[in-house]
Amino acid sequence: MKIHTLLSSVTSLLLVAGLSVQAPSALASGTSSADLEVLAEKGSAMAQRVVGKRYALGVRGLERDMKKAAYWLQKAADRGDGEAQFMLGMIYSEGSGIPQDLVQAHMWLNLAGTSKQEVSQRNKAIAEHNRKAVEANMTPQQIEAAEALARDWLAKHKEINQTVASNH
Repeated sequence: MKIHTLLSSVTSLLLVAGLSVQAPSALASGTSSADLEVLAEKGSAMAQRVVGKRYALGVRGLERDMKKAAYWLQKAADRGDGEAQFMLGMIYSEGSGIPQDLVQAHMWLNLAGTSKQEVSQRNKAIAEHNRKAVEANMTPQQIEAAEALARDWLAKHKEINQTVASNH
């Protein structure tokens, strides 16, 4: 599938580049994956994202495991982490380690593109571009379902969005 090749290349590049929003250096480089996973289990969205990224890349003592990557990124995305939402959307678009689901991909990329988290305009533009690439392979009904899921997520997680916005 054409979308798979395009998005796979983009995802790999962005996961390696780490986007522009980085975990603090203590989390990004100085913390072992085991210690970071403990923080992730305690609910730190930032730690969940970093653990998910490490599993996606197979770095810092972790075997590449896209199912575990999706698990941790899902937890961070559910907590409003825009970068995790972006990465999760890309994983769903590719079906990398989890079943491909364009509706979920569209929803998460849409949320990443509108995140109130401190995400660069460049990364929001990339999320928007990739959402449109996914959308090109969807039916109107799938697009409508994805947009409804995004609206429902935003309504359900209103307090997360307000907290993130007030911290910036």
